[in-house]
Amino acid sequence: MNRTKILEEIQKNVELLSTTGLEAYKYIPLHQKPSPSVTALREIMNLLRKVIFPGFFGTEQEAQTDSIQYYTGVYLEQAYDLLQEQIYNGLCFEVERCCDSKDRASEIAIAFINKVPHIKYLLSTDVKAILDAPVRLFSVIRQFMPFFISA
Repeated sequence: MNRTKILEEIQKNVELLSTTGLEAYKYIPLHQKPSPSVTALREIMNLLRKVIFPGFFGTEQEAQTDSIQYYTGVYLEQAYDLLQEQIYNGLCFEVERCCDSKDRASEIAIAFINKVPHIKYLLSTDVKAILDAPVRLFSVIRQFMPFFISA
């Protein structure tokens, strides 16, 4: 098949796929509203990892006692801005007018940011449990080893 024929076939498909209101595609509505971005959500997670685990994610300088507060503030502010925008984009699907969602998105985003210290605390207890696990496992094995050896 020559290139001209291929381009004609592609053009027919473009027309079919970009025509709105076709009965065949009634369950795939045309959203002319912003939608959440996977890339932005990934960036939010990267920023939160730097805040929650400074030094493990990011640079060593970000975990220094004289700069940790600065970097934590910068990253939380960036996370808030991205999160507020993504929440706003998600809320636009629920309401007729997106402009009504800006304040609600801001409230939800700051409520989440306010929970980050508790999330860090919970994750720190998980890390402690992981670090303590080998000690407990060793003591359990030592306690029950005689039963396995004598069997």
